[in-house]
Amino acid sequence: MQKLSAATTGFAIAALSGVATLGQAQAQKAPAVQKAQVAVTQKGYQPASLMLRAGVPARITFTRKTDATCATEVVFPDDKVTKPLPLNKPVVVAFTPKKKGTYAFTCGMKMFKGKVVVR
Repeated sequence: MQKLSAATTGFAIAALSGVATLGQAQAQKAPAVQKAQVAVTQKGYQPASLMLRAGVPARITFTRKTDATCATEVVFPDDKVTKPLPLNKPVVVAFTPKKKGTYAFTCGMKMFKGKVVVR
């Protein structure tokens, strides 16, 4: 019968008890870029609320799916960013959220509203 070394036994016990191994810990690292898709429809921004992590670069892609609303642009008033939203063409808003908090985005007329929640 073969004897297991203390290191092998410890690894086996850790694996069986649910302790994350080095490979699992690396797989659970934060992504290099956070990505979100937002459709602009007759109902507004879908989804209207996005969750992001502070300090991790983000790319939000807005795609306007209808010509029947005033949502022809997206405005991030806190950052003074305005991007036109051509019909059926993806538009990327890229930034790195620095502080935790809730940040609004709207259409140019402020009739359609959404938010980014940074944790």
